Amino acid sequence: MIGRLLSAILTFAVMAGAVLLAIGNPSMVAVSIWPFAEPFSLPLWLLVVVCFGSGLILGGVAMLWPLAQLRMTIRGLRKSLNKLEKEKLDNAEDKPALPHKSN
Repeated sequence: MIGRLLSAILTFAVMAGAVLLAIGNPSMVAVSIWPFAEPFSLPLWLLVVVCFGSGLILGGVAMLWPLAQLRMTIRGLRKSLNKLEKEKLDNAEDKPALPHKSN
């Protein structure tokens, strides 16, 4: 419950910041990128949003490898746990049960 509320507040703050950025920076800026010969113009807010979005995507891609390694480790540990639980149940079946007391 608190996590959802915190997420909603954070989302609202980011959206409000984006709107304020767009309203406060309508001017055009010239962007020159190496492989292109001529600079091109775009609004400053769009440049900031594109840079933020590309950083978000690159950060997500950078996290894929460690996440995949973690998932493989978890999968291996689950297999080991299932094997040990099965062995424990098999060993428990080999032991004789206590006699049932009838009244």
